[in-house]
Amino acid sequence: MKFFKQIGILLFIFCIPVAIILFLNFFGKSHFDVPIFYENGVDRTVEGCFFDSKQHQVPSFSLNDIRGLSVGDTLLTKGLSVIHFVREETPAATVQQSDYQIERTLQAFEHLPQNEVKVITLKHSEDSTLSTHDDSGQRHHHLYHPDEQYLDSFLRCGLIMDDSLSMDEQFVLVDNVKRIRGYYHALNPEEVDRLIVEMKIILEN
Repeated sequence: MKFFKQIGILLFIFCIPVAIILFLNFFGKSHFDVPIFYENGVDRTVEGCFFDSKQHQVPSFSLNDIRGLSVGDTLLTKGLSVIHFVREETPAATVQQSDYQIERTLQAFEHLPQNEVKVITLKHSEDSTLSTHDDSGQRHHHLYHPDEQYLDSFLRCGLIMDDSLSMDEQFVLVDNVKRIRGYYHALNPEEVDRLIVEMKIILEN
């Protein structure tokens, strides 16, 4: 009887670390899921935009990069995309701060293949006085100059940018099936930290 009792105690002792490992593997993974915005359609009115009750996805688009080459929304289907917007009148200080946060974000994922994580900057005009904002040399940073009227519609109806912040102070996270996964204050380091963490969670899951 004593023998069986000792066996039972040993089994119990060995089972504890196994149970802990199983618990961490199960609960330590995807239970910190990043939300998917507008799964049942857009639940608010945006002037000039029409939405249905289906999962909202970033609409198809065609843009020209700084070399004049056209690119479509297939770019979004290759990994995660952080979309950023720069106005002609965006203050230089704002551009510098957002550039720094873009660099921080890209550095966190520099070990990944090209386009697995990327920043897409949309800029009103390449003749802008903010000509220093040309990060096209970074292979994970893409710069485009869309038509102004089209761009306005894309930002409001496609990305549904947060009305509480200036559009040029926002990052929008889009996954590889063109769903919006988050909005972040581009000039707030804590918000950008949250962006980086949530991107890592999506990539791990």
